[in-house]
Amino acid sequence: MKKYVKNKTVASQKVDEKELVLLHPKAENFFSLNTTAAFIWDMLEKPRTEEEIIAALANRYSGSGDSMKNDARNILKILIKWSLVDTIDGKTNR
Repeated sequence: MKKYVKNKTVASQKVDEKELVLLHPKAENFFSLNTTAAFIWDMLEKPRTEEEIIAALANRYSGSGDSMKNDARNILKILIKWSLVDTIDGKTNR
Protein backbone atom coordinates (compact mmCIF):
# COMPACT_ATOMS: atom_id res chain seq x y z
CA MET A 1 0.00 0.00 0.00
CA LYS A 2 1.37 3.40 -0.99
CA LYS A 3 2.33 5.78 1.80
CA TYR A 4 3.28 9.43 1.77
CA VAL A 5 5.96 11.14 3.85
CA LYS A 6 7.57 14.59 4.00
CA ASN A 7 10.63 15.14 1.88
CA LYS A 8 13.19 15.70 4.65
CA THR A 9 15.09 18.34 2.63
CA VAL A 10 12.08 20.68 2.64
CA ALA A 11 12.10 23.42 5.25
CA SER A 12 8.84 24.59 6.80
CA GLN A 13 7.88 27.64 8.84
CA LYS A 14 4.52 28.51 10.35
CA VAL A 15 3.63 32.10 9.43
CA ASP A 16 0.46 32.35 11.50
CA GLU A 17 -2.48 30.18 12.54
CA LYS A 18 -3.70 29.94 8.95
CA GLU A 19 -0.54 29.59 6.87
CA LEU A 20 2.52 27.39 6.62
CA VAL A 21 5.34 28.14 4.19
CA LEU A 22 7.60 25.47 2.67
CA LEU A 23 10.92 25.88 0.89
CA HIS A 24 12.37 23.15 -1.27
CA PRO A 25 16.07 23.97 -1.71
CA LYS A 26 16.28 22.64 -5.27
CA ALA A 27 13.05 24.26 -6.45
CA GLU A 28 14.16 27.66 -5.12
CA ASN A 29 10.50 28.48 -4.53
CA PHE A 30 8.36 29.10 -1.51
CA PHE A 31 5.07 27.24 -1.22
CA SER A 32 2.25 28.56 0.93
CA LEU A 33 -0.10 25.98 2.47
CA ASN A 34 -3.58 26.72 3.76
CA THR A 35 -4.81 25.17 7.00
CA THR A 36 -6.00 21.92 5.38
CA ALA A 37 -2.78 21.39 3.43
CA ALA A 38 -0.74 22.31 6.52
CA PHE A 39 -2.68 19.73 8.55
CA ILE A 40 -1.82 17.08 5.96
CA TRP A 41 1.82 18.24 5.90
CA ASP A 42 2.06 17.88 9.68
CA MET A 43 0.62 14.35 9.48
CA LEU A 44 3.33 13.33 7.02
CA GLU A 45 6.09 13.48 9.62
CA LYS A 46 5.51 9.71 9.61
CA PRO A 47 4.51 7.71 6.51
CA ARG A 48 0.71 7.71 6.06
CA THR A 49 -1.68 6.12 3.61
CA GLU A 50 -4.25 8.13 1.71
CA GLU A 51 -6.94 6.43 3.81
CA GLU A 52 -5.28 7.54 7.05
CA ILE A 53 -5.09 11.12 5.77
CA ILE A 54 -8.76 11.13 4.69
CA ALA A 55 -9.87 9.68 8.05
CA ALA A 56 -7.90 12.36 9.93
CA LEU A 57 -9.42 15.10 7.76
CA ALA A 58 -12.91 13.73 8.41
CA ASN A 59 -12.18 13.72 12.14
CA ARG A 60 -10.99 17.31 12.12
CA TYR A 61 -13.30 18.96 9.57
CA SER A 62 -16.95 18.54 8.67
CA GLY A 63 -17.75 17.65 5.09
CA SER A 64 -18.73 14.81 2.83
CA GLY A 65 -16.53 11.76 2.41
CA ASP A 66 -16.18 12.52 -1.30
CA SER A 67 -15.15 16.09 -0.55
CA MET A 68 -12.48 14.89 1.91
CA LYS A 69 -11.15 12.36 -0.61
CA ASN A 70 -10.96 14.97 -3.36
CA ASP A 71 -9.26 17.53 -1.12
CA ALA A 72 -6.71 15.02 0.16
CA ARG A 73 -5.95 13.69 -3.32
CA ASN A 74 -5.57 17.16 -4.82
CA ILE A 75 -3.27 18.32 -2.03
CA LEU A 76 -1.14 15.17 -2.29
CA LYS A 77 -0.87 15.55 -6.09
CA ILE A 78 0.45 19.10 -5.69
CA LEU A 79 2.88 18.15 -2.91
CA ILE A 80 4.19 15.25 -5.01
CA LYS A 81 4.40 17.33 -8.20
CA TRP A 82 6.74 19.80 -6.47
CA SER A 83 8.72 17.00 -4.71
CA LEU A 84 7.66 18.24 -1.30
CA VAL A 85 6.42 14.76 -0.40
CA ASP A 86 7.90 11.34 -1.17
CA THR A 87 5.95 8.16 -1.79
CA ILE A 88 6.76 4.78 -0.34
CA ASP A 89 5.26 1.76 -2.06
CA GLY A 90 6.10 -0.72 0.66
CA LYS A 91 9.28 -1.93 -1.06
CA THR A 92 11.27 1.06 -2.24
CA ASN A 93 11.34 4.80 -1.70
CA ARG A 94 10.62 6.83 -4.83
